[in-house]
Amino acid sequence: MSIRSTIKKLNEIKKAFRELQIERKNEKSITESFLNSIYLFSDYTMGETNNEYQFTHEEQQLNAFWKYDLRNIAGNGDTVSKVHRIMQWITDNSIYDGNSPLGPSLPDKILEYGFENKQPINCANRAIIFSDALAKIGVFAIPVWLEHRTENGIVHCHVIAQVWLQEYGCWGAYDPSFNTSFQYQGKPVDIPSLAMLVRRKRKFQIIDNKSGKTTDKGRLCTVFGLMDISVFAGNAFSNRNKWDERLHFVPETYRKLAAIPNERVIGLASFNKEPTGRIY
Repeated sequence: MSIRSTIKKLNEIKKAFRELQIERKNEKSITESFLNSIYLFSDYTMGETNNEYQFTHEEQQLNAFWKYDLRNIAGNGDTVSKVHRIMQWITDNSIYDGNSPLGPSLPDKILEYGFENKQPINCANRAIIFSDALAKIGVFAIPVWLEHRTENGIVHCHVIAQVWLQEYGCWGAYDPSFNTSFQYQGKPVDIPSLAMLVRRKRKFQIIDNKSGKTTDKGRLCTVFGLMDISVFAGNAFSNRNKWDERLHFVPETYRKLAAIPNERVIGLASFNKEPTGRIY
């Protein structure tokens, strides 16, 4: 074979190899797009109502945690173990202050403000960063607003999180502001159940995440706020300031006591349905 023929053959091989690389890259892109359409946009339908919590992943949410290896922080083990490690990571790397001026934000802003610049963040942003970090590793988590409205219009507010614990097959309440979780008779308890326990004057336990012991940290904030339980329609930033469009889960008696005019009450049980699909 002549040198010219050899060079021609080599060029043909290079061309074929480049075309194969492009084809594989396109196939990978198509596959990733397909998986994203299945896993990244899973809405949570609440009970038999027509209301949904929309788990959307905007670019800012997908890229916000790029500096942090969340899967390594969460570690191995069951969902509960991962949830507790993520909450401890937030506690160890940020300062909590209920009077922080930063309003409900996307995780990139919260991380810059609270983690990098070491400015205090409030309960809303602690619950948001906690929920978004869990969503990033595939755990359903929703920031939940607990409010008490007095007759003279004063609103007392605290924000915690409702987390789906896969192995238990139930939701669990977590308070990343105080680094605590909630239990009743030794088992995880969800936010609607906390409200019913308070109404029936039954005791529930608050567990310190670091020590594993019972504590009263944040009890007053939680109990006082259980008069009105609400969530935004989804985790996208466009939803996080739509105060008039929140979904409320308080019983009718609570609504009357809290003096909330003309707001639709969905019902506590609707917030306890098992989520389907995956979010990441």
